Amino acid sequence: MNEQEKEINLKRLFYKACKNWRIAVVAAFIGAAVIGGTKCTVEFVKVHDPEVVAERQTEYEGELALYQQRGEVIRKSMDSLQTSMQQQKEYNEKSVLMKIDPYNEWRGSVDFYVETDWQIMPELTYQNQNPANQIVRVYSTYITNGELYQYVIDRLDAPMEIRYLREILEGTVDTANFLIHFSVRGVSEAECQNLLRLVEEGMRAKQTEIEASVGTYKLLTTNSAVYSQINYELEQMQKDNQQEVSDLNTALTAKKFEQLEWERDKVEIESPIIGRRAAVKAGIKVAIITGLVIGFLILAFYGVGYLLSKLVQDKDEFQGWEVYVAELPRTYKKKPFAWVDRLIGRWFLGNVEAGEYETRLSAATKQIGEAAKLSFDTTEPKLTLVGDLPAEELAALAEEMGKEKGARRVQFSVAGNPVLSAGAIDSILFADGVVLVAKQEYSKRETVYQIKAQVEELKKPLVAVVLTEVDAMV
Repeated sequence: MNEQEKEINLKRLFYKACKNWRIAVVAAFIGAAVIGGTKCTVEFVKVHDPEVVAERQTEYEGELALYQQRGEVIRKSMDSLQTSMQQQKEYNEKSVLMKIDPYNEWRGSVDFYVETDWQIMPELTYQNQNPANQIVRVYSTYITNGELYQYVIDRLDAPMEIRYLREILEGTVDTANFLIHFSVRGVSEAECQNLLRLVEEGMRAKQTEIEASVGTYKLLTTNSAVYSQINYELEQMQKDNQQEVSDLNTALTAKKFEQLEWERDKVEIESPIIGRRAAVKAGIKVAIITGLVIGFLILAFYGVGYLLSKLVQDKDEFQGWEVYVAELPRTYKKKPFAWVDRLIGRWFLGNVEAGEYETRLSAATKQIGEAAKLSFDTTEPKLTLVGDLPAEELAALAEEMGKEKGARRVQFSVAGNPVLSAGAIDSILFADGVVLVAKQEYSKRETVYQIKAQVEELKKPLVAVVLTEVDAMV
């Protein structure tokens, strides 16, 4: 029984399914017409039902509200992304930090010390308060409220907003030690020195105002320096800001595509589904789906039928027999849309064509005849045809093979089915060799193997196998 195990041929499986496309198409059209027409009729009835119309109107209004809400969310998201991207671009263009070379960042710093003539009076119980603390606090307010920054901006060669100046100019106050520290950053040494100079001018200008209200004091400078350094954090910050623009642009593009999809959905929701056109659309939609499902199921049915079939399907059934296998193609009647059959044949079949019957019969007979002459001592070998085909078909094939020139001096006779007929066994015993004939999708696989076993039991050589009615390209 192991000999009869069938190996699945995917190309043959698809061919068997697709070659019955006419049945699938007809069934699909009939099913689509029935189911689609029923659906259309039901929808037409609903069109005139007041309760259904009111229900669908309510559904439509809810869907429309959700649709508009979704569009508003998309629009707001796009506006937000656009605003963020413009702000980020503006920052990248105007910020001095984005222009500084992180491998050559210039920095500068200076300290201001407030000194007064206040001294402790040992002979007095009450001590006057040191005005230096109050002076430093005034300077702290002068820095934090932006007055100093504005003073510097008004004297810069190029205009700059306070928010960008605060990034490169920072002032801190130590009220306990009466110190005011400034640090600056810039693209060059000259720029840092210029900022420190303007800061000092601003502090001196404020000194005159403070002295008028608080009293005289000295504003001393110390630790003034300008230097360059490598700043990897600045490099990463610049990269992050540049990448942010790219990410925002990508997000904005994605939102634009989402908006296009939203606009396309408008066609489906711009009017409530309560009209006849909608009923027809619903019927057509159901008809298409039904047709596709029925067509697929029909093709799948034939495919499963091929897998479960116990009949001989192709020459692969005789693989391992170690004998010559000839294929004789079947003839086809002219049918509408034959070009579809030709297309399917080219996709899934080999090079067997329907018009090659005579050529293949001649070639097969010649090869069988030559093999018989070489295998047997007699000059006129006798070959008998066996198989489960009707006797008249075997006789017609034997007659055709006997007429071929390649079979001269080879006698062909018909034995029939040795499994069912004792006379067939006698014919095999009187023959020199046996030719097994099988018919595609007619001969049973089990019967063919039984005949082969019977021939081997009679100790007669199996010269060849002839497979008739083979699928061929039209």
